[in-house]
Amino acid sequence: HIPGFPAELGSLKELVLLHIDNEARLAAMLRTLPVLRSLTRLRIANCALAELPAEVGALANLEVLELSHNKGLKTLPADAIGKLRTLRTLVVEGNAIAKLPKGLDLDRIPEVRFDEKALQRRP
Repeated sequence: HIPGFPAELGSLKELVLLHIDNEARLAAMLRTLPVLRSLTRLRIANCALAELPAEVGALANLEVLELSHNKGLKTLPADAIGKLRTLRTLVVEGNAIAKLPKGLDLDRIPEVRFDEKALQRRP
C-alpha cells in the first residue's frame, strides 16, 4: 500500500497492475488511467465508486477488471467495456447493480463474475 497518492504514478507507463482501495485517492488515481497504456489488471474495490469512468475504455491491454464492493455502482457502461478487446476477466460483485446493460457482449469475456441478483436479471 502506498500511504499517499504519488504524482509519479502517471509516469509509470509500463505499470501492469493497479489496485485502488482507498476512496480518498480514487479521483486522483482515475485521472492517470489514460496514460497507463500497459495496464493489464485494474482493481477498484471498496471505494464507493458510483460510475465507471470513460477513461477505462482507453486501457487497450486490460485483461482483468475488478469492480467489487463499490456500493454506489449501479450500472456498467457497455461502450467503455466494449472497447476493452483484451478483457478476459470481469468481476463486479458487492455492488448495487440490478441488471446488466444491453449491448454488453459477455460472450467474448471468458470469466465474468456478478452477484447472483444481477445474473438473475440478465437481459
